[in-house]
Amino acid sequence: MLKKKAIRKMIITTSSFFILLMIYLIPSTPNETSKPTSLEVEYISGLGENNIYLLNENNFLVKNAIILSGSSPKNKVKSIIEELTNCDCNFLPDGLYSTIPKDTKIKDINIDNNHVTIDFSKEFLNQSNYLVDKMIESIVYSILDLDEFDIVSLSVEGVSLTKINNIEIDNDLTKDLGINKTYEIRNRENIDKITIYYIDQIQSREYYVPVTKYMNLSKEKVEVIIESLANEYIYEKNLISRVNQNTKLLNYSIEGYSMILDFSNDILNKDGKLDDDVLNSICYSVFDNYDIHEIIFQVEGKEISKKVLKDID
Repeated sequence: MLKKKAIRKMIITTSSFFILLMIYLIPSTPNETSKPTSLEVEYISGLGENNIYLLNENNFLVKNAIILSGSSPKNKVKSIIEELTNCDCNFLPDGLYSTIPKDTKIKDINIDNNHVTIDFSKEFLNQSNYLVDKMIESIVYSILDLDEFDIVSLSVEGVSLTKINNIEIDNDLTKDLGINKTYEIRNRENIDKITIYYIDQIQSREYYVPVTKYMNLSKEKVEVIIESLANEYIYEKNLISRVNQNTKLLNYSIEGYSMILDFSNDILNKDGKLDDDVLNSICYSVFDNYDIHEIIFQVEGKEISKKVLKDID
C-alpha cells in the first residue's frame, strides 16, 4: 500500500510539472508582465489525499484512498460525500461500491469547530434496510479520517436524522459507532469493543478492512490486536493477515502519546525486514484504539521502525 501511495504521489507531481511547463510555454502578450507562479503551484500541490470506505462484494467496508478536489474543510467533506454517492460519474475501483443512494444531493454542510453537520436531500432515505448501517459507518469513518473533525451529525431536508426505515441513528456520531461490526460475546463480563484491520484482496489489489469486534476482553487491547492478527483463522471470506502466526508481543508501554511495541524476531520477513502490510495492519489497529500519536517498533529490544499517526496512509 505504501508503494501504491508513492506511485499516486509521483503521478500528481508529474502532472503538476506538466501543467506548470505548459503555463511557461504559453506566449505572453506585449503588454503582459510576468506573474509569479506561486498561486498555481499552491493550487496544484493543494490536491489532498484521503481515505473513504467503500462496500465490497462481501458486504465489508474497505479503506480506499482518493484525491480530494478541494482544500477547505467544507470542500473536502463535499468531495467525500460525492464519492460515496452512487453515481455513474464515479470511477471506483473494480469490486467496490458507493453506499449512499443514487440522486442524493447535499443540501448544506455546516461546520462548528470539530463538528460537521451534513444535510441531505430526501433521496438519502431510500437506502435498503440491510445497508443502512453500512452507509452510516462509511460516512462517519470517511469524514472522520479528516484531521478537522471528531463528530458527524446527519440531517435530511433540514430535519435532524433520528432513524431510517425504523433503524435508529444517533445525533452525534463518532468512531465509537464501530465499523463492520461482529459480536463474539460469551458472557456479560468485561464486554468491550476493539477495531482490528485485516486485508482484503480484490482483483489483484489489496485493501485494509477494519473490523470492530464486540467481545469479552480480559487482556489489554494491544495484546488482543497482535494475537488476533497473528493467531486467528479469519472466518470472514477473503479477510487475511500478513502477521506471522509465530509473532509474539514481548513487551509494550505507553509514554505520553507514544507506544513502544517490542516483538519477537518472527515479525520480520525472511530478509529480516518489517513488511509494509504487517506494519500498516498493526498501526491502523493501534491508532484506532488508543489516543496516541506515535508507535515505536522494536525487535528483541532494538528499535527498527517508528510511525507517526499523520504519516500513515
